[in-house]
Amino acid sequence: MQQLRAQIDLHNERRERAERRLDEQRQILAETKNELHDSKRSNNHLRAEIDALEAQSAQRLQTASGPKRSLNELTVLYVGGQPSQMPTVRALVEQMDGRFLHHDGGLEERGGLLPGLVNRSDVVVFPVDCICHDAALSLKRLCRQVGRPFLPLRSAGLSSLVLALYQLDLGHSNAEIRA
Repeated sequence: MQQLRAQIDLHNERRERAERRLDEQRQILAETKNELHDSKRSNNHLRAEIDALEAQSAQRLQTASGPKRSLNELTVLYVGGQPSQMPTVRALVEQMDGRFLHHDGGLEERGGLLPGLVNRSDVVVFPVDCICHDAALSLKRLCRQVGRPFLPLRSAGLSSLVLALYQLDLGHSNAEIRA
């Protein structure tokens, strides 16, 4: 009887270890699924950025009589970003018949200027990788207070901005644009 009890205890211990390993593997599988989902979403976003850049390149190759993307004189406020990119960003917005405003997010320019710039803009964009967290939160709050749509860009790269401008131009309903 004692030997039978020992075998039962051994099997119970093995079963409990197997159940713990199964729970660990289920947790790993769930995390892997989440990572895969995030990777697919990121991949889709990058594909859209590439498509927008390719369309922009194709537009430059077209003759002046060809169709042209237009922001219809929307004023775009770009907050944060790389100072060295601002001439290119300005040129891109103006090439699409938009007006360009810029604020560095408070590094060198006074933060007190931001409310006036937000009021003068039609849409506010900012790269989430090149603006401090507090500045981004303040900017979002300010945009909500005055009812100004804002668009967080995935990165300070030009492709993120091109995609955002194309979506504005094409009138896409973009879940990231918020008021």
